[in-house]
Amino acid sequence: MRKLALLFAMALLLAPASFAQSAQLRTKVVKRKAPGSGLQVNLSWNAPNVGCSVSEVCTYAIYRGPTSGSEVLLISGITATNYQDIGVVSGDSYFYETTAVNVIGQSVYSNEASVNLALPGPPTGLTAVPAP
Repeated sequence: MRKLALLFAMALLLAPASFAQSAQLRTKVVKRKAPGSGLQVNLSWNAPNVGCSVSEVCTYAIYRGPTSGSEVLLISGITATNYQDIGVVSGDSYFYETTAVNVIGQSVYSNEASVNLALPGPPTGLTAVPAP
């Protein structure tokens, strides 16, 4: 057991700095093509590495929350460097972070990215005049 703990500690010390670096997370709101299916938020980020060795990323975890700093796990096990969040609602704000996970553990959180799906304000200045 001590050997395993020592090996794990050594692997953490020897893991490259790129694994500990956070990814740059980007968001984009798009209207889905299917009628009546609502909105989605497209997330994408840059991978520090690709693969499943000690020094490379295996999967990603996505965190989402309604306010800055309130993110909780939305989904894990993502192998791509993008994700489509289809569980969003018009009028709400969403804040996202992601982490990379390999056999050693989990990276630090990425930058926080946010999107506001606010509904537009009402039109103003409406007038009605009789037709001549």
